[in-house]
Amino acid sequence: MAKRRSYISGVGLNAAGGGSARAVFDRILTGFTLDAHRGSDLPADWDRSRVTQLAMAAAREAISETGWTPGVLEDERTGLFVGSSKGPIEDWIAQIEGRMPLSPMVGVGAVAMDVGRELNMHGPRLTLASACASGLQALIRADAMIRTGQIDRALVIGAESSLHPLFQACFARLGVLSKRGACRPFDTHRDGFLMSEAAAAVCVEARSDGPGLFIDGSAMVSDAHHITGIDPAGISLRYLLKKLNPHIPVDLVHAHGTATDSNDPVELAAIDDTFGPSAPAIYSHKAALGHTQGAAGMIGVVLNVLMHRQQIVLPNPHTTSPLPSAHLTIPVNPLPRLIRRSITLAAGFGGAIAGVAISEASNEMNRQSQAHKLDPPPQSL
Repeated sequence: MAKRRSYISGVGLNAAGGGSARAVFDRILTGFTLDAHRGSDLPADWDRSRVTQLAMAAAREAISETGWTPGVLEDERTGLFVGSSKGPIEDWIAQIEGRMPLSPMVGVGAVAMDVGRELNMHGPRLTLASACASGLQALIRADAMIRTGQIDRALVIGAESSLHPLFQACFARLGVLSKRGACRPFDTHRDGFLMSEAAAAVCVEARSDGPGLFIDGSAMVSDAHHITGIDPAGISLRYLLKKLNPHIPVDLVHAHGTATDSNDPVELAAIDDTFGPSAPAIYSHKAALGHTQGAAGMIGVVLNVLMHRQQIVLPNPHTTSPLPSAHLTIPVNPLPRLIRRSITLAAGFGGAIAGVAISEASNEMNRQSQAHKLDPPPQSL
């Protein structure tokens, strides 16, 4: 029986850098970065929550690229998976403050309910809320249900809109926000990140073979070291990276890369020790797009898909004095590179860490062919 895999057939993105995946990619390619906390330029729609509005914009782009018809979306074997750290939290706050009428539909799951209703989807519907790992965990769950035959396709969204002064103040008290107006992932002069809002969407569907990008592996772990800080030894992260099959060469790692004192050295050392000999390029989109919490991991996947398609690694323009690494490349400028396999990482408060690998199908076929050549000849009895 052929092995079912989750092929990526469409992507969408709406963020501070632009209103579509390609627009954002092209702006980052030319050096775009944030210099302040910032939202998307998507015009406000007061009839629905901001996070749902962002989610719908990204979802419609991904659906348009994949060519799914309304009938496909309505199929009960099409699932909807949403990852969000806080859901429509700004509506919740507005209701508490009396600026909006009270409504019971303000929980994290409201985004999936609103998107599912607007797209008339009738299949499984699930919300994952694991801080900044939420989006990747949603994709991992969708992939698992496709591989086990529970569904045939899925729309996966990571969405976040929590720029309220309350959250900015909370992150400021934790000392993780940049005071210089520039996020410098993996740089010796890093001083934290800037906050932003975004939504990223991916359409995945079951296939057994053929050209294209598919999910080549995934893993989730929990780091119980501290409620907001990563284990300095990176034990859980290193375990997760090993679950992503480091024996297969990796060309690109889209790191969590928050430019904080505690995260970056631990993450870089874990990647270096695990994948170092294959010398993957390291990229973090936080300098360009800010930190979007629950949407961050899915942004990483969407940008990785585009880097695969264009065979180029996006620049890390503020990483001019990189942390020491034995093997890794942290490009300051766009880097043309053969990208056959990539990994996206995301880590969140509470210890949730997730990773997703994607591969070119042709790369998988080449690996199988090479493995077949290296098999010893059968022994005579």
